[in-house]
Amino acid sequence: MTNDAIRALGAVDELRQILPTEQIESHSSEGGGASYAVEPASRTELTELLAWANERGAVVYTRRPREQDAIAESSRIRIYLRGHRMARVVDLDVVSGTVTVQSGITMRELHKSLEERGYTTGFPTRAWRDESLGAVVAAVMDAHWGPPYGARESEVIGLGVVLPDGTDARSRVAPR
Repeated sequence: MTNDAIRALGAVDELRQILPTEQIESHSSEGGGASYAVEPASRTELTELLAWANERGAVVYTRRPREQDAIAESSRIRIYLRGHRMARVVDLDVVSGTVTVQSGITMRELHKSLEERGYTTGFPTRAWRDESLGAVVAAVMDAHWGPPYGARESEVIGLGVVLPDGTDARSRVAPR
């Protein structure tokens, strides 16, 4: 067994201490080092995963794998985050009219969930219906790739993020 193969086995065992096995998908490591697609289901799992990746010097991507990733980062573990399991409406406060959601929920799922309760985000979904809320919020920062119907910064009253080093940071929720 090569050192890379031993290191990959160790990485899988360490990942299984953070996430259930079914949430870890190993990619081919032909000449490109270890690569895994992972699906954290909670903020705690995401925080622990990013802290682990930071300690191990792993490269973390929030997109699909590309061939050039293995070439550019051949000696480092590559982690590809998937948000499918972090796609829930956490809370709907009918008094303030605010909704708390995880970033992996698609705009279509969010609108459907709110519509069932008689609410809407007020955000046109046609162009963004299959995108995650996280992608939509992130895109408004770039005018070129932002939503075609304008920025939605005024719709976000608070953010919780997990930084690359695993730090859990939250802004103060303050309705405008």
